[in-house]
Amino acid sequence: MGVKACARYDCENIMCDTYINGAGYICNECKEEFKNFIRVNNYDISNKYELLNYFYEFMHTFKGDFKIYFDKTINEFFEIYTDD
Repeated sequence: MGVKACARYDCENIMCDTYINGAGYICNECKEEFKNFIRVNNYDISNKYELLNYFYEFMHTFKGDFKIYFDKTINEFFEIYTDD
């Protein structure tokens, strides 16, 4: 079994098992971030062609950007409603 490195810009994970034609391999961490990327950008995923374009766009983002952004947004939301 060869090393299958994640093709996402700035990701160093190896041994990925998901391959997307035209993009390469993607690790589980980046797959989870892609879900957040879709949510954060409020993209419509009903069209598979558009979803693939969003995926190519995502693969050129920095690792951690959307995990951090999404978590920060949720934390800020709860801070507004927290009693001091």
